[in-house]
Amino acid sequence: MPPIHHTSSDPPDPRAPSSGLATVLRNLSRLNRSSSSQPVTPAPAAHPPNHGSRYSTAAHDYLSGPTTNEQLFMQLQPTQPIESRIAAAEEFRSIVADYSLTSVMEVWFAAQDLISPENPPEVRGIAFKLLTTCIRHAEKSSLDALQFFNTISSHPCMEDFDDVLQAMIALTNDGKILTSFERQMAGLLRKWLQLWFKEARMARVTRKRGGTPSVSVSAGEFNLKQIFGFVTNVIRFNFKVFQEQEIVGLVTQILSICKKTTSKEDLKCALVFIEALITYGYVPKTCLQMLMEVLCGCYATIKDIADLTWVAVRNLCKSYVAHSAVIVLRQICEGPAQTQKENRNTNAVRGAVLFLERFLLADESEGLPHVQFYSVMSAYKSALSANNSRVDLDICAAISAMLESREIISSISFDEWALPLQILVHCSRRTTERADGTPLYPTGMEVGAFSTNQNSSKDGTSAQFAEELFKIINQLENICRDPEFFCMDAIVAFFIEVHRHLPDHCAELVIKHFTTDCRCYPSTENWLFNCDTLLEVIYRNTLRPANMRLVVLLLMRKIYETVRDICDEDSMFRLTDQTIQGLEREQDSQVVETAVKVAVEIASTTTSMRIFENIIAKLFMMTSIQEASTDPATGEEEDEKPKPLATVRPSLVPQTAYAATPATVATRGLVRIFLKVFTTSTRRSRLIYEYLLKIVDCSTDSNAQISAMKLLFRLRADADHYIYVVDSVEADHVASVLGRTVKAGSAELTVTPPDDNSSSRAGRSSSVSHSNSLLRGITKPSMEKLEKPKVRSAPLWIYPETQPLTDTPPTTVSPVLMTYYDPPIQTPQDSPAEEEPNPDEKEAPPAPPPEENRLRISRWLEKVLKILQSGADWELYSYALVYVGPQLSNKTLFRNCKAHIQLLRSVICDQLLNSRIPNTDLPSDLKKYDINVAVLNILTILIGFHEHFTRAESEAMVKAFQIGLTGQKTARPCIHALTVCCYELPYATSKFVSGILTKLTMMLTTFGVNVHILEFLSALARLPNLYINFTEPDFKNVFVIAFRYIQHTKETTNQAPSRASYPSRKDASPADINLQDHADNPHYVLHMAYNVLTTWFLAVRLTERQKYVQWIIRGLVMGGPEGLDEQTLACIDMLQRFTFSDVTLSQSLPISPELEGSVVTKSWLTGRLTVVTISTETRSCVSHVTVRKPTGTTYLNIKIETRNPRQASIPAMGDLGGLTMLDAELPISNDLDSSGSNLQPIVLPSYLILQMVAGAGTPDLVRPIPLPDDDMTKRAIQLLDRTPVVDFHKVGVVYVAPGQTQEVDILSNVMGSAHYTDFIDSLGDLITLRGNRTNVGGLDTEMDFDGSHTYFWTDKTTEILYHIPTMMPNHEHDISRTQKKRHIGNDYVNVVWNESGGDYVFNTIDSQFLFVVIIITPEARVPALMTTSCGNDPNNTFYRVECQVRRGLPEISPVFEPKIMSGRALPSFVRNVALNASVFAHVHDEQSKGSEYMTSWRHRLRQIRQLRERNSVASVTSPGHSNMTSAATSPSFIPLTQGPGLGGMGSPGITSAASNPRRISTATMVSEGGMSLRSNGTTIVNGDWSVEDSQELALESVDFSRWT
Repeated sequence: MPPIHHTSSDPPDPRAPSSGLATVLRNLSRLNRSSSSQPVTPAPAAHPPNHGSRYSTAAHDYLSGPTTNEQLFMQLQPTQPIESRIAAAEEFRSIVADYSLTSVMEVWFAAQDLISPENPPEVRGIAFKLLTTCIRHAEKSSLDALQFFNTISSHPCMEDFDDVLQAMIALTNDGKILTSFERQMAGLLRKWLQLWFKEARMARVTRKRGGTPSVSVSAGEFNLKQIFGFVTNVIRFNFKVFQEQEIVGLVTQILSICKKTTSKEDLKCALVFIEALITYGYVPKTCLQMLMEVLCGCYATIKDIADLTWVAVRNLCKSYVAHSAVIVLRQICEGPAQTQKENRNTNAVRGAVLFLERFLLADESEGLPHVQFYSVMSAYKSALSANNSRVDLDICAAISAMLESREIISSISFDEWALPLQILVHCSRRTTERADGTPLYPTGMEVGAFSTNQNSSKDGTSAQFAEELFKIINQLENICRDPEFFCMDAIVAFFIEVHRHLPDHCAELVIKHFTTDCRCYPSTENWLFNCDTLLEVIYRNTLRPANMRLVVLLLMRKIYETVRDICDEDSMFRLTDQTIQGLEREQDSQVVETAVKVAVEIASTTTSMRIFENIIAKLFMMTSIQEASTDPATGEEEDEKPKPLATVRPSLVPQTAYAATPATVATRGLVRIFLKVFTTSTRRSRLIYEYLLKIVDCSTDSNAQISAMKLLFRLRADADHYIYVVDSVEADHVASVLGRTVKAGSAELTVTPPDDNSSSRAGRSSSVSHSNSLLRGITKPSMEKLEKPKVRSAPLWIYPETQPLTDTPPTTVSPVLMTYYDPPIQTPQDSPAEEEPNPDEKEAPPAPPPEENRLRISRWLEKVLKILQSGADWELYSYALVYVGPQLSNKTLFRNCKAHIQLLRSVICDQLLNSRIPNTDLPSDLKKYDINVAVLNILTILIGFHEHFTRAESEAMVKAFQIGLTGQKTARPCIHALTVCCYELPYATSKFVSGILTKLTMMLTTFGVNVHILEFLSALARLPNLYINFTEPDFKNVFVIAFRYIQHTKETTNQAPSRASYPSRKDASPADINLQDHADNPHYVLHMAYNVLTTWFLAVRLTERQKYVQWIIRGLVMGGPEGLDEQTLACIDMLQRFTFSDVTLSQSLPISPELEGSVVTKSWLTGRLTVVTISTETRSCVSHVTVRKPTGTTYLNIKIETRNPRQASIPAMGDLGGLTMLDAELPISNDLDSSGSNLQPIVLPSYLILQMVAGAGTPDLVRPIPLPDDDMTKRAIQLLDRTPVVDFHKVGVVYVAPGQTQEVDILSNVMGSAHYTDFIDSLGDLITLRGNRTNVGGLDTEMDFDGSHTYFWTDKTTEILYHIPTMMPNHEHDISRTQKKRHIGNDYVNVVWNESGGDYVFNTIDSQFLFVVIIITPEARVPALMTTSCGNDPNNTFYRVECQVRRGLPEISPVFEPKIMSGRALPSFVRNVALNASVFAHVHDEQSKGSEYMTSWRHRLRQIRQLRERNSVASVTSPGHSNMTSAATSPSFIPLTQGPGLGGMGSPGITSAASNPRRISTATMVSEGGMSLRSNGTTIVNGDWSVEDSQELALESVDFSRWT
């Protein structure tokens, strides 16, 4: 029945029955609810009754509420339909919750039959919710509470338990109130716990069998958790109301659940209950044993609840049962000895062990019971009878923790030490029960850092036992080192018992214990015999631990160091010989390493040549013995057959992970000895040097060979030819190409073949094919691939190498060992034998005489030649390819190796030109054209030896580079090499320049070389001797390259905006950086392309430039299919300026003629890009014409000759780039002054503009636009005049003196070396700063504050000013040299002349504006005091030039990989590199700011456009002008169909001046302006270009060559 709603204005119903509903309504105290079910604010009680309401005055004090309550109560009666009763119950649940009722029980009594099991679950659920609400809001009597309890507890339906529990929680106020039913509660809780644990357990079993995820929770588990929480609250608030037997039953039930359950959640809930029981009550003693077993088991097995368990035990042991709890723990430990094996609870035993440990270690302030050490040890010993490895491990850990406490150690008496040591001996047997019986070997000196080789036991505790035992041994050792410790004998006895587990330092302690009587020293008779005995028993016994053997070995070293100065040579020789005896047969790597180290120390310090030679011979024997080695893992001899070659790159892992072979260790020992003696003894150094050469040549151990090569490739010579050794070598590019870097091989940590697209294929595009390599089309039998198996051993080296020489080499130069001396003049027949290469020589030469102090570097170069020519193992061959180039960069080292250098050049050129790369076991992802990259790098370095080569040999080198241009990977290094050849081999290069350009035109689609091609062309344009014989096709090839890059860059830029960020060079491999396409820096490519156009057009002879104009303009038009952009317009304006002149673009002031009288000045916009200003003296007919264009300003002085005899004489005027107007007829005026002179103006500026540009019938588009004579126009023209007409760059040049590494020291230099001075003197012209009005890059021009002079360089389009700190004074107040740094720090590019003797770091001079550093380092280290010198001949001085860029920038220079340059070519080469780097830095800086770098020409062009845009609107509305004038506004791109010409003052086919019979001009002047758009454009195909009609129209509008 729907409820009946009444409003507040309804009259009372006198017929309302008086029934039970009236009794309910009598308890309502709030106002009626509105018909919309919105709550109404209760009426204030103080108000008088409203007689208009439906309730009587008598009932108002206790009656209020909804008017529907009567009907709802009737609906709730059992006689009503079930649907009506459900609806009424729902409504009453809200009413009871919202209103304060005193007769809630009547409501529940009417609805209580709804919870009957016969009703559906939904009905029961609604009824229980009504019940819960009634319980919460009823004023219950004790009887009511008991009735509610009985109703809840007797409900039989388990599916309603959640509602039942909520009703019980409401009845007990969440366990706080048990009045009236406290005796029944304990039984009910036990019943519920037992029932729902059973349901939860069954659900878990079912879920486990069905594979249901463990995260799902069943109803039984949920209800069990709810019951646990309710029980805990009941105990927390009502413990005292229960009897002890009730508590025992409840605790027993919960502990029983803990023992049976498999759920961590059940245990957590139980622990919360136990904690509440201990905190708010007590644990019955009858439950203590069971409780402690549960707690011990939880603590030992479940780490997640260990802290919760410990809190419960700690609180329990603070209660009155603390002593009983400790006793129970000891009983649990002793239980295994008294019970059968099947009844033992080992988890409880483990927990008891751990709890006793914590009690023993506890602080007194914690309030825990005190336990005795001996009683705990006794319990532990009894626990061993459990025969459980986990129990024993816990006991070991407990003893270890106790030994960490000084208080416990100090409390242990002498007699008590035996018991824990016996327990440890028992536990140690678990680690010795291994299949192989191998003892533990330590790998480190810290606790826990040792591993074992034993097989793990079934339970996996063997390794843990080893670690715990090792930790205990270390603790005992530390205890023994205490001088007050009194049980040393017992500890040493324990060490002997467990000697197989002793680490090395403990073994040394035992040995020291037996050697304290100095029985191995000369004070004892037969001391040498004792030493030999100790060596024989321990050191040479390979069954003993290696570190124990090493203790004896180190003892021998100590004895040697002690007695070497007091004993005779024979005794020392016997001691050292016995120490290293059998070393060549030793297989243990650790023993070999230490033994070789001892041998190195002895050889480095002995004064006996006999002992030295004996040690060196023994070490060399280790590298020469070839016996079947034994596999340490299997004990079987390895097959003596050579290992198969591999096809997969080896896994690149840290080198320290590999156990070096004895031959390798011995070779490293020889290297270390060399590093120690090469600064003192030439005889010993040469002896080792010859042995190392034999190892490289004859050894079959590749690792040993590489170890020798690591030293030999790091030999260097200073400028005085003295030897020194470098530690690090820069060769990242070649190493990356060959896959020898960590990043290059990081994707291949397995032996499976790498994916073609993986990063391990560094430096090669997926589009590369064999046809692009130098091997294309050549097939020879010698080049056939060997069949290679599929397994490759681990790599022997990776780049960069960590401590390649083991020891850091001395930073000083050897004062005794040299590589060259000036030989006497002799004939070729008398030349030294070492000048002739002898690759087949294998025997070491006899020891050099004492006076010989030179290393024969030619013999080392023979070995390198043999590897490069014939090939070798891939490890050796790749190592030679990577490191030979950097060593060759030190030319001084090879000064006496002319014949070998010539042979090396011949071998390299033959391999490249004839495809004779030797066969080697290349990895599968490397091809022979990858080897070509490394070979080309060597050939590039050999350019620096050009004085050794004939003209034909030099041409062969250039030809090899030219051929390499066709390779995908070799193109870029070949371009760089050819750039160097242009400077170093100009005559040889000039022969191939045409062919090189032809090849470059075919490389326009080659990936990643566009920037390098353009930089090469930019450098070539500044070397006129190389293109002196160029023909028209050669120049067109250059222009074609520029056109193609312009077109391609614009297309790609329109498709995808350029990015200002680049991949990080630190995060990306060098090969990845090498392949960056120009899409990352399109603006730089575009700028370089236009720069190439400009520089090469200026390189053409003036008389021949005109024939290229139309061809170039066609190419520019085709390069911009959408229109003519600013760069194109500026380029065409450049063509107009330089086609018929070679005047400089340097800004100059206009020549002001000596004008008489008043001057009239007027300006016009002519064409698109020209501003013409004419200043005329109106009576003298003298005019000064200024023609401003994007590429410069032209000043002309024009004098009009008149036939009027009364005309005043005109003074002679200068002529700057202009024309003189002669024989002009002027009108005759009758207005004369008193002197007879004409007072009226004769000529106005507009006269000239009419004569030159406009006339009758001139189209609107080409008519000049007069500019208003206002301040805005004047300011715009002044701004245009102040804008430079050439690009200006600042470059810092920094000198770093020997030994300098700090910024302040470097900037404090006020002078440099002679070579540095010659270098900066060749960079440009010396200019004076004081009074200089040109751009000097911020330098002071008034007070010589920044010096009096600097260097300045300029050509027709560019200026470079050098900031040189050595030319700036040091101011006393400026200690940090801020005044110098404010110039250097603001330069984008710095050139560093580095004579420091070390590597220059990019951020040495820190600056946020520095992008590129070009480092020039003498190829030979410059000594502080030069004893010899090659003079100042620039042809005999060579330098290493390299480029460093800010992190994240790509490579943009030919010196990104270091190059060797002669002093002669260095200045021009570095200047060009610095110029390109500065351009790139400007481009990148602007891109990073979100803008675009613009040249000075573009700035001027944009200013002219802005001037036109401001003045074109007025022209549109002027009389006689059509709307077409609005086209004069210039967008960023000019559409190809839009005219007129680019600028200028004339137009072909249009009369330039009106013809007046009385005024005839005898001279005309045509500017560089453009053409107007023709009305009938047609398609023209001319030369190499073919353009559309719209392009042809634009071409006609800009191609001034057609009418000039």
